Amino acid sequence: MNEKRKGNKKGNPGFRMQRRIIFLLAFVAVFALIPVVFVLSVYMGFFGSLPGKAELTAIQHQQASIITDDQGVVIGKIYKLNRINIHIDEIPLHVKHALIATEDSRFYMHEGIDYRSYLRVLYKTVLLGDENSGGGSTISQQLAKNLFGRRGNTGLDLVISKVKEVIIATRLEDIYRKEKILELYLNTIPFGEDLYGLEAASTRFFNKHASDLTIEEGALLVGMLKANTYYNPRIHPENALKRRNVVIKQMKQNKYIDEAAADSLQQIPLRLEYANLNSEGPADYFLYQVRKRLKHIIDSLNRKRQNKLNPYTSGYVIQTTLNAKLQRAARKVLHKHLKFQQHKLDQYLEYSGRKHEYYRERKDLYAKDSVKLREVFTWQGVRIDSMLKLDSLWHYDRMLQGGMLMIDNQSGAIKTWIGSNHFRYLPYDLVKAKRPMASAFKPLVAMAALSEGMEPCTYFNNDTSDFEAFEGWKPRNYDRSSGGECAMWYTLARSKNIPAVDMYMQTGYEAVKKMIGKLGLSAQLPKGPAAGLGTINASLLEGVVAYSVFANSGRKLSPYFIEKITKSNGDIIYKHNGDKFPRVVDSVISEQVTAILQKVVEQGTAASLRNVFNVHYDLAAKTGTNQEYTDAWFYFFNRRFTAGVYASPRNYKLHFNNALGAGASMCLPVAAKFLRTMDTLGMNERYLHSFGVNNKYNERMTCEPCREKGLIKRLWHDLFTPRKKAKQEEKPEQKKDTKNISKIKEFFKKIFKGKDDDTK
Repeated sequence: MNEKRKGNKKGNPGFRMQRRIIFLLAFVAVFALIPVVFVLSVYMGFFGSLPGKAELTAIQHQQASIITDDQGVVIGKIYKLNRINIHIDEIPLHVKHALIATEDSRFYMHEGIDYRSYLRVLYKTVLLGDENSGGGSTISQQLAKNLFGRRGNTGLDLVISKVKEVIIATRLEDIYRKEKILELYLNTIPFGEDLYGLEAASTRFFNKHASDLTIEEGALLVGMLKANTYYNPRIHPENALKRRNVVIKQMKQNKYIDEAAADSLQQIPLRLEYANLNSEGPADYFLYQVRKRLKHIIDSLNRKRQNKLNPYTSGYVIQTTLNAKLQRAARKVLHKHLKFQQHKLDQYLEYSGRKHEYYRERKDLYAKDSVKLREVFTWQGVRIDSMLKLDSLWHYDRMLQGGMLMIDNQSGAIKTWIGSNHFRYLPYDLVKAKRPMASAFKPLVAMAALSEGMEPCTYFNNDTSDFEAFEGWKPRNYDRSSGGECAMWYTLARSKNIPAVDMYMQTGYEAVKKMIGKLGLSAQLPKGPAAGLGTINASLLEGVVAYSVFANSGRKLSPYFIEKITKSNGDIIYKHNGDKFPRVVDSVISEQVTAILQKVVEQGTAASLRNVFNVHYDLAAKTGTNQEYTDAWFYFFNRRFTAGVYASPRNYKLHFNNALGAGASMCLPVAAKFLRTMDTLGMNERYLHSFGVNNKYNERMTCEPCREKGLIKRLWHDLFTPRKKAKQEEKPEQKKDTKNISKIKEFFKKIFKGKDDDTK
């Protein structure tokens, strides 16, 4: 009977259904419990720890340190992550509207999780397969992803990351106001190109602060968030434009703008002002030097600190000495003139057969080279060309290159620094490159000569003669003139070579060596008479510092790059203390050289400043041209600044063979156009000052420029010209007698008037 009951129970359909329901409910309960257990395990940290309230409250983003010019204009950055934080009040309202309309339309309604978005994703994306329906992550969840990253983007790793982002998002919502979450988000979003945050992206793509973004510009940047490479406006402008208009449409649908405004904004073409300061900035050679100097400063400060400073992550503001307006002006005029000269050089190299010879010498080495796409710098801009390797070598070897430097005489602050044509393609810095100074060295010799007791009216031999002890070397004047004697001032004004060598020989090797050491030249002075014509190697930087001694009445300045370093809150970490410039030369002597170099501008080799370029500011200057026109120099200064320009062919064998390669042709026009641009920029009151040189220095140059040598004049010259030995033995009380002798000499000079030998 019991067995019958059991059999009836097993065979009862109602019982079987009941068992199935219980089993199904148990299965559903267990299945539903799995995600709960999974979420709890993530919450408990089984898949990696989650940030707590303390860590989220103390969020501090790594951000780039910005480098500014002397007026606060950003010229570069230093960073581990290229990020510059911006306060919510500086973010335009329309950018926030564009972001919310596109990424999270119910941002102000949820608390970190938007369940309606998840239902939309489930229905449209999963069931209907609409890939353009958008994601389910809120701005708070995306912020969590930006802050803490993901384990991976596929499989279980993606699921774990999504759960973590939900948990972190709810914690962020508990800690921060909505506006602060927007601020944190807009400071962390990646824009590609190693850019993080709205401010960095705005600077890169529009060369402006985020606070100045227009509606269409803000919409374009917000549109990039969907896929920052695919919608990059520089690489894919059509994609970026379409995506921008989608964002504008979303703003209209969310009633942030009306239909008329949306239609008008969608018609605006894509306009970028791309500015990648890392590789194409206006002051890239200067920035390289700033980074080196910054490291030295920070290392020095950190040796005394327990909490170490780190400019790569802490968002410092590094204010430099550079003036961005002057830098851009100098760069523009230098490149424009070199481009003009390049055309002439290319013609000469073609007609002279130098180009054919260049290819003939190298064709065997590169005969099998295949045509490739090569990115090259040209005077028309950077471009990609199909060319052989030999063609690319020729392209750069025959290219003219130039550098320019300007320093403030009152402080030593560097105002312009142009190292060459383009930092990425031609990184060798010509401001620090040491090249033969040529005739630009003559004023330094004159300084030594004056220190040895000579005068601006001391005469030097202008007769050609061989130096047998130096392989019969014979100096020649540029204009091939010779004969008689030339005064020191005229020797420099017209850059005469023969009397310049005589001046050097009479001054003596040791005296010149001692003088250039005081002026800051580091190279060893070569032996032999040719040293008087500037065979010594010196950099543009050394030359400008040396010439600044003339401008500063005998004091030598110390150039510097960085004015101050501050934290983002304004606290000063470092500030440059003004240096006291040591006097290295007697002020009377330096003023005499300055007066002589003013003659160079008024009636000498730099006279084209006046009569060609119509530059009439108070200036002193000196040209320099190396043998065979391979190096060209021009130094110019007044009381407020000292500057120099250098130019040469990249390959010394590919140069001009005439005056087109001289300092007066290669460099002087750059200085002239730069000076005129300074005036248009409103810098004349600041930098274009008068010398105010006392007339007594000009009175010392009232003698004849050149004179014929006669017996009586030669005896007079030998008797009364101060020599090095006499100067060394002279006692202090004898100085008045020297002045009286000079007056007697002036009397006889009026009797023995000479003849100007200039034939130019």
